[in-house]
Amino acid sequence: MGRVGTGAGPYKNLVFLRIKQPSHAQLLFTTFSNTIIMVNKMEMTNKIEINKSVPRERWGEFFDQFTDGNRGRRISIEIIGSEVGDAELIKNAPLHAIIYDRPGKGDDLVIEVGKDEVSYAHTIDSPTEVLTGQNSLGVMVALRISDAAGTQTLIELQVS
Repeated sequence: MGRVGTGAGPYKNLVFLRIKQPSHAQLLFTTFSNTIIMVNKMEMTNKIEINKSVPRERWGEFFDQFTDGNRGRRISIEIIGSEVGDAELIKNAPLHAIIYDRPGKGDDLVIEVGKDEVSYAHTIDSPTEVLTGQNSLGVMVALRISDAAGTQTLIELQVS
């Protein structure tokens, strides 16, 4: 990789990562704590704090509204800290829906991707926490969902 440093000037919280990669590479994502660092091929980075919690009693309404406002938006899904290790499940696929079934009705959250019909679905059993992340313009660009087993699912949304 290369060197890591912090920015100066008005962007004191901006993190710069210098990496060597082909110019055609797309965004790379790396996570630690409650921060996502996105690095693009031009060596520019954005730091996104994932720290806005969605109260459990609002999950149904939140995911219905989220689906309505983001259907078709390109997403990537990554699992962090699972028993088999971190894994990227899907990359650059259109969001179809995110559906939450409360405890007593299933206690799961299903992320569906596909343009006109569902081509892939990922289920999170017994979700315990939903956090959102926005970029500096206030656009939601990430969701992090934790489950009872301690696994985190990171949903990264492309900005148009």
